Amino acid sequence: MHWITQRGGQTKPGGGKTFRSGIWNGLRFSGSFSFTSTLYKSIFVANKDEIYYMFDLGNNSIITKLTVNQSGMNQRLILDKGSSEWTIMFSSPKDTCDDYGQCGANGICRSNGNPICECLAGFIPKSQSQWAISDWSSGCTRRRPLDCQKGDGFVKLKNVKLPDLDFCHNESMNLEQCKAECLNNCSCMAVANLDIKGRGSGCIMWFDDLIDIRELVGPSGEQDMVSCNCLQPFNLLYDPPETKEKR
Repeated sequence: MHWITQRGGQTKPGGGKTFRSGIWNGLRFSGSFSFTSTLYKSIFVANKDEIYYMFDLGNNSIITKLTVNQSGMNQRLILDKGSSEWTIMFSSPKDTCDDYGQCGANGICRSNGNPICECLAGFIPKSQSQWAISDWSSGCTRRRPLDCQKGDGFVKLKNVKLPDLDFCHNESMNLEQCKAECLNNCSCMAVANLDIKGRGSGCIMWFDDLIDIRELVGPSGEQDMVSCNCLQPFNLLYDPPETKEKR
């Protein structure tokens, strides 16, 4: 098991992130809306020597490129052979929830919500007065400190972009082993599968405030069917919801 830091994202002039693609989950970056194409194949390589992303174009009749413009908009453009007009295949950020850290620490952004920001289970707004005027930048804080002697459970968040900042990963552990490891460490904030292909494999654990989580909703309004399940520990004293899993 070793520590790595997620650093993906576009930055503002002078520093500060504007958008983050999310962690690679075996199929795509976890902050991307479900999108499949026969035009190209995404390739992600991560080992002790190198980490890189590339795409393999399977159709010689088109040209495609990824661009970032002066406003920070990331676009994939397609040019058909014989055409002089580039077509936008997709672009990001897509909406307000794509703005980096929109709901602050330990908050989740739901683009169809009203308001769009809410705190994770077991957390409350750090500043009620700021949240009352739709300023969510202060984020959320625990309702009460965790008591690790009482035993914890998990709340499952489906179809979300996984959090930013430091995380620990292990490729050989499954999710149940990952959850058990997390419950033995009072600093553990959340866990998820490293790779979501098939039944899922590998383990990711977070040990700091959870930043830049958003719910992913497809173009039709339906939730994305390719899901990353982020499990957030909470203390059993917090009136946990019925979906909890006890240790």
